[in-house]
Amino acid sequence: MKRWSGGVLIASMFMLLILRYGLVKNPIGASYLMNAFSNASNPLEWVQATVPPAYKNPVNSTQVISSDAIMFSLFAQRNTSNEEQESLHTWNLLKHLIDQAQLLPNGIEAIKEAGNAWNSLMASIEEERRGSTNESLNRRAKDKQCPHFLSKVNATLLESSGFKLQLPCGLTQSSSITIIGIPNGLLGNFQIDLTGEALPGEPDPPIILHYNVRLHGDRITEDPVIVQNTWTVAHDWGEEERCPSPTPEKNKKVDELDQCNKIVGSNATRVAIMHSKGPRRSSMVQEGSKRKRYFPFKQGYLSVATLRVGSEGIQMTVDGKHITSFAYREHKNQLVNEELWNEARTYGDIQLMPFVDYYNLITWKTLAICIFGTEVASANYVMKTDDDAFIRVDEVLGSLEKIKVSKGLLYGLINSDSQPHRSTDSKWYTSLEEWPEEKYPPWAHGPGYVVSHDIAKEVYKRYKEGHLKIFKLEDVAMGIWINQMKKEGLEVRYENNERIYNEGCKDGYIVAHYQGPREMLCLWQKLQEGNGARCCGDR
Repeated sequence: MKRWSGGVLIASMFMLLILRYGLVKNPIGASYLMNAFSNASNPLEWVQATVPPAYKNPVNSTQVISSDAIMFSLFAQRNTSNEEQESLHTWNLLKHLIDQAQLLPNGIEAIKEAGNAWNSLMASIEEERRGSTNESLNRRAKDKQCPHFLSKVNATLLESSGFKLQLPCGLTQSSSITIIGIPNGLLGNFQIDLTGEALPGEPDPPIILHYNVRLHGDRITEDPVIVQNTWTVAHDWGEEERCPSPTPEKNKKVDELDQCNKIVGSNATRVAIMHSKGPRRSSMVQEGSKRKRYFPFKQGYLSVATLRVGSEGIQMTVDGKHITSFAYREHKNQLVNEELWNEARTYGDIQLMPFVDYYNLITWKTLAICIFGTEVASANYVMKTDDDAFIRVDEVLGSLEKIKVSKGLLYGLINSDSQPHRSTDSKWYTSLEEWPEEKYPPWAHGPGYVVSHDIAKEVYKRYKEGHLKIFKLEDVAMGIWINQMKKEGLEVRYENNERIYNEGCKDGYIVAHYQGPREMLCLWQKLQEGNGARCCGDR
């Protein structure tokens, strides 16, 4: 089951409004663009940036659900065809997750939510089979037009003098929305809202990002401030993120960029000015300097603002400077799981999991890969990779043939000297309770590594027996598991390949990380045209 954040943007500017987004369909869903530099008090619906996942919360969030009930919900025999069962082979071998759910953060919630999502999905599919659905998701998807580019010309004018623009296929990672305009009006305040597709049972669509610029401050401050937030009917407004932040020491990073750039609200010095005296000589005279706090927007002055969709959140750049980042917050939507189900039963290229997708649960997916590679497909080697990594499979296979090691192999970009992150601000924070030692055993970076069949099979065996140490960092976890096997007598071969790039792309790559849909297509085209393993775009 998949979790996505959904989005639409509201922006009202008085000059030019430009949207750029990828042709490849994003799980962000349909989108709406509205009014950018607007003085209206109500949020404007704008562009949907992601279609979120699908499940219904229990009526009482504190309600206790028994393991037996969850087990029955997720693993009961359903009226599914042989083709549909192809996508559930790994699912049916993961029953022990329920017994070990408490070992990872979000584990219990992920399984409970999956039970609700699965019941809802099966009910929807039964309804479709009975013919009560007028058109399938597949047909609706085919009817969508996915342009490369949209502009203000395509927008609908609102009474608030702003604009609403629908993005029929949503936004993809690396796509962007550029707004060029002048904040004016009495106060010069304006807002931009990314509004998602309507959720089942809720009258109003969720606001995935509410970007509110208050040039003359608000009830908290008299200085200009940017306020970011989300909204849904069920949960009302979320927690505000303010820039400048009242607690700058808690400034976290999203896609390695600050939530609030430290320059916002900082003191800046303005120097003036140049005088010319006489035709033969000129001189530079400093008439004075004035201390003023920096803020990216100013009433009556032109600004160029770009919202860009990242892997972890949405970033705002103004006049070439990074200003804010906003991490995705989870919203639920039945349509995503329905689309995944249709994809799975149509092409047979997806294995569904009996839990919703949290970052902390990537280790479970690695476990599932080991199960699929040994119990379903019975492969000689099993490779784990990320969805934003481009893999040259021919080169990987060629490397494995040269190595000629069929047992005890860990192949990848090996890290043999890493320490746990002890800072709580780190995305990879590890407590002493989780890992008390000063260093990790050797492990391979997650964008692309290979283990031999015997290691993958032993991982599954130990999982079933309850002897597998469940660790939230999946690539490190694999290193921990292999190290334990080594202590118990397994002869391990660590094969390092530095052409597996963990932080982007370099010419000659075997694995290139952080590649968006467009880069993927470009890299593939270069290989097809005989141009070799050359990178595309920024490196």
